[in-house]
Amino acid sequence: MRTVSTELESLLLTAPVILLVEDVLTKEYLIRIWQPDDKYFNILVAYGRESVRAVTHDLRTAGFRNVFGVIDRDFGTSNCDRWTQVLSNEAVFILPVFEIENYLLDWNALNHVSNDFSHKRNTDVICKRALRFAKQLLWWFSCCRTISTIRGHLVADFPSFPGLDIRSRRAVLEFIENQKWFREIESRVHTLIDREKIRELIDNSIELTKGYLESGTWKAEFSGKEIFRMLRGYLVNGKYASPEEMDLDLAKKIGDYQYEQSSAPKKLLALKRLILQEALADSPSTIQEEQL
Repeated sequence: MRTVSTELESLLLTAPVILLVEDVLTKEYLIRIWQPDDKYFNILVAYGRESVRAVTHDLRTAGFRNVFGVIDRDFGTSNCDRWTQVLSNEAVFILPVFEIENYLLDWNALNHVSNDFSHKRNTDVICKRALRFAKQLLWWFSCCRTISTIRGHLVADFPSFPGLDIRSRRAVLEFIENQKWFREIESRVHTLIDREKIRELIDNSIELTKGYLESGTWKAEFSGKEIFRMLRGYLVNGKYASPEEMDLDLAKKIGDYQYEQSSAPKKLLALKRLILQEALADSPSTIQEEQL
């Protein structure tokens, strides 16, 4: 049975690396900071973390071991500390920061490229403006974290589709009733309709978020996308395109600057090397010769 189109199959068979990402901004940023090794990567946009996971899993299961995925951490947990193990299993790498835009909160890069969009902005002013905005997001971000916690609690172990051996109403019922999620959902919902439990979740979230501000780790732990968009609005003098296009333009310039200054995030550079080492293990000499 054919699992992919002829065009995609051709790419899968010839490209050294197929990397699935969540959005266009991630693709364009990685292409720039991974120069000149970006030529080994065919980066495809899957539009969403679950799509990245699903397509990566399906293609690798079909035998295409040159397929990998990168997704934002969001409110989940990074697998950065075991990327070498991830490499040979699910091959979906979860960033160590909240989302890819956190890597764009580079004050020196923003200072440098600001002249391309408006009057040059001072590095300290950019940093202080970002921190001030992060503080304004305290309750909003805590609310998002609380909602994410509740959602995770309710849908944890949510059943996937069964195999093809379901042949009756009874089989359907037994399959659903035997799922851990089905057995526990009533108690989970009961816990979360307790107003005091919600208050507790909110309090925990706000303390955690305050801790990020006090420790200075907010730059990696807060929603980088919201802070980056605010800074783009500050740096870009007037609206010349859609917000998404302007975000993309600024991200490209930051990526180019980080590459030129050898200041690209070390974790992302390490990830590039890790993927290349795995995908091109059969012909390492080719890489070494081209990099000389």
